[in-house]
Amino acid sequence: MVLSTFRAFRPAALMFAMLVILPDGAFADTQLLGEAQVIRAAMGASPDVQAILKEEAEGIADADQAGLFDNPTVDVAVTRTSSRGGDSNRYDLEIEQPLKFSQMTGSRLRLSRALYEQAEIRAQHGMLRAYWESKILYAQAWQYQEQEKLHVNFMKRAQDAAAQMNRSVKAGQKAVSEGSLFAGDAAKFGSDLEKIRAQKSELFLKLEKSTALSLVGVELERPVFGEISRDPVALAEAARKNASLVRLLEADLQAAERQKQAAIADSALPEIAPRFIYGRSPDDKEDTVGVGVVLTIPLWDRHQSERRKAEAAGIYARRQLDMLQAVPLSDRLGRVIDAIEMLERRIGILEGEALPNYRKGFSQAQKSFRAGQTDAIALWQIRERLFQTERELLEATLDAIEARRALSIETGTMPQEAML
Repeated sequence: MVLSTFRAFRPAALMFAMLVILPDGAFADTQLLGEAQVIRAAMGASPDVQAILKEEAEGIADADQAGLFDNPTVDVAVTRTSSRGGDSNRYDLEIEQPLKFSQMTGSRLRLSRALYEQAEIRAQHGMLRAYWESKILYAQAWQYQEQEKLHVNFMKRAQDAAAQMNRSVKAGQKAVSEGSLFAGDAAKFGSDLEKIRAQKSELFLKLEKSTALSLVGVELERPVFGEISRDPVALAEAARKNASLVRLLEADLQAAERQKQAAIADSALPEIAPRFIYGRSPDDKEDTVGVGVVLTIPLWDRHQSERRKAEAAGIYARRQLDMLQAVPLSDRLGRVIDAIEMLERRIGILEGEALPNYRKGFSQAQKSFRAGQTDAIALWQIRERLFQTERELLEATLDAIEARRALSIETGTMPQEAML
């Protein structure tokens, strides 16, 4: 399948459109499954992608139709006349070509070009959104996979601590209230684990449906953070060239205005159909040549339906564009870049500083607890901080991906890892 209309976006569009859907069980012998494999399968199998291609084909067909002249009509008549003097034949030919005023002024041709551009940009923007929907779905499935591991790990730790506390309570070394603390903790982790497993199962099922892959027994790798441009000037230039949201709305607005102009032109003057007439009578050795014109007066149908639809589409696109441009493009891009960098710094702090210290502190607290040097409340508080920080790291990863999606949609550019 070749997307002939994809120009600036051609490499990514072709990559997705030409993917081969991987069969079920393709990763049966592989424990780890990477993001790139899943997204490639999703872009090849997703009905949403096929809907984008279908919409593009329909848009191109509409653009073709808008630029075409109406078919000419040909009227051929053969007349045989019988009289006492003999029979005679006559042949008459009439050719008529309807012409709208918008066709003569070039309004329909400009409309055709606008519809071509609109279909092209819509398809490119749709492919971009489909890519990010697959990437976000993968990241969400991965997040719940990691949350499941986290809860299993901490439930086991709570169970071990509860068992030790029970022994101390029976020996009269600890109060019953302290023994109940970790027992309740273990039960709470077990309850939350059931919810997380249900949510993980739902997300994995969605991923299977969108990829046609079997994910039974498969573990997802951590989502990829590819390199991105952080130069607002370069990003703004990319937004003007690619299928950004602003360019999509501008294409919608231009198509609506061209449609309205064509409708107004056709309602202002009659449709003209020049006619060429030729007749021949072989017996009389007589030829007849003539020209004429047929006018279709826009008395009842003044293309009001076409004009009203175009006006509504134009108002809708204009209002969306005005809302989007209320904040200058450079400011929007700068804010998204700032958000990405802040989220990346947060992940770096959590991974490089917070978690190593919390893990070390919890490990030492466990040793002290087993030795009877730390009470249950202190151990529980350290464990709770560690658990919350582990969860925050998973959430921060998803937040960082969402911020990158915002930048990609804003500029209309595919991530570099998608082009590999």
